[in-house]
Amino acid sequence: MVDNGFQWSQCKQLSVFRMLLSFILPSCVAFGDFHGILPILVRKGMPAIVAWPLVASSALLIFVIVALSMLAIESRQLGIRLGERLCLKRVSMKNWGWTIFFTVL
Repeated sequence: MVDNGFQWSQCKQLSVFRMLLSFILPSCVAFGDFHGILPILVRKGMPAIVAWPLVASSALLIFVIVALSMLAIESRQLGIRLGERLCLKRVSMKNWGWTIFFTVL
């Protein structure tokens, strides 16, 4: 990462309300999915072994999309790239090779 003089220590922290909201909303969605949608799918004849991962994956996909969009908005406000906000670094071809090797192994 290139040092552009940006200081993470000067960023605003989440307020107590936003912190609570970031935990309560996903918890309510997950509760609704597993106690509402999952039983409906099982009652309609879908095997539980299929319904559970389907409900869990769809909820997690929504959470990831919301998180990435919030991070993108924050990175625009801070004036940095999304990759910098996510603290991503370039991965060398050698490291990709090791990753693929251990994944296949």
